[in-house]
Amino acid sequence: MKKLLTFLVSTLFIIGCGNNDCTTKLSAIDSLITKNMYDSAYMAISDFDTTKIKDKNNKAYYNLLYTQLHFWKDDSWTDSAQIAENLTHYMETDDKEKLARPYYFKGRVPG
Repeated sequence: MKKLLTFLVSTLFIIGCGNNDCTTKLSAIDSLITKNMYDSAYMAISDFDTTKIKDKNNKAYYNLLYTQLHFWKDDSWTDSAQIAENLTHYMETDDKEKLARPYYFKGRVPG
C-alpha cells in the first residue's frame, strides 16, 4: 500500500504544477508527513519543481514542508531565515495551524 501511495504521489509531480496542482501536491506531501511517511514525503518534495510555484501561499507552504522534512531528516539542520519567513507569512495570513509549525521549529533551533 505504501509503495502504491508513493507511486501515485510521484506521478503527480511528473505531470506538472499549475496553481491548484501545486496546492494539491503540497497537500499530498503534508498528508504523507502526517502519516509518518517521511521517506516518501522527502522523495516527493525533492522532485518538486519549485520554478513552477507562482503563488505566495504555495511558496510559503513549500518552504514550511521543506523545513519540516529537513528537520526530521537531520535534527541538526537549521535554517533560521526560512523559519522566520514562514512565521511572517503565516502571521499575515492568520493560519494558526501552519503558524504553529514554524514556532515549533524556532523553539527547537539553537540560537
